[in-house]
Amino acid sequence: MRFHVFDMIVVNEKFDTPDPDHNNVLRYLATLNMAVRRNIFVALISDRFRTNDNMAAFHKSVNMVIDVSHMDDIEKVLKHGITENDIFYRVYKESLVKTGRA
Repeated sequence: MRFHVFDMIVVNEKFDTPDPDHNNVLRYLATLNMAVRRNIFVALISDRFRTNDNMAAFHKSVNMVIDVSHMDDIEKVLKHGITENDIFYRVYKESLVKTGRA
C-alpha cells in the first residue's frame, strides 16, 4: 500500500493481530494524507460492530463497517456503501476540479 494507491481496501479488523484495536493496516490508513485517503474506500470487516454502523466507521477511520454475518451479501453491502460515499464527496470533488486543485 505504500507504493500503490488502491481505490478500495477491504480489511478484517483481526488481520495479522489477535487484538482488533491494534491493527497496523488500519493505523497506517488513518495516518495517510487526506488528499490520498479521501480517494480510497475502506471497508472494515468486524464481528464487534454491526453493518453500516456509522459511528464505529468514524471511530475506526473507515468508510463503512460490515459485520461478518453479512459476508454472503458483501457485494450488495459494498455497492450501497460506495454509492453513499460517492454522493457524500461529489460536491467536494467537483469544487476541487472547478478551483483547479484536482
